[in-house]
Amino acid sequence: MFDYAVKNNFFDENDHLKLKQQLLNIEYDPPNSYKREVYKGSYWHQRDVQTDSEIGNLIKDKINQHFNFKINRFDAIHFTMVGAKDALRPHTDLTENVTHQCLIYIAGDNSIYSGTGFFVEKELLDAAIGFRENKAIFFNSRTKHSPLHALQQSGEWRYSIATFFN
Repeated sequence: MFDYAVKNNFFDENDHLKLKQQLLNIEYDPPNSYKREVYKGSYWHQRDVQTDSEIGNLIKDKINQHFNFKINRFDAIHFTMVGAKDALRPHTDLTENVTHQCLIYIAGDNSIYSGTGFFVEKELLDAAIGFRENKAIFFNSRTKHSPLHALQQSGEWRYSIATFFN
């Protein structure tokens, strides 16, 4: 069982363009060796963002505005570069400190294959949200999800902001 909400035009145009410029021009770090082993590869790269920052406050305000959810505490904010085409990796991010998350698409290929899939029952794809710049997906962290790049062997990297909070 899962629930999610989608908001196009999550950021104001100027904020989106500034973030896009930033995400496209920074260096990303691969996941640590433990996570590469658990996920059987490195399908994402990330850059950590301070949770108590201008971008953190902007995201907090936009989540409250668009999804009527008041964030008590951020656990993490990551700028991400995702694009593995070898396999789907359905997973959840539920922890003691993370009950909800918001994935904000910033730059990439406008395609269902650059988007996110939601899964039920033993990794059965139940819904797919296609990539569109400045789209946000808000969901419960017990929801099984995965990037969809592996469903098509072509495509580009997806640049997003992944936020984890309660």
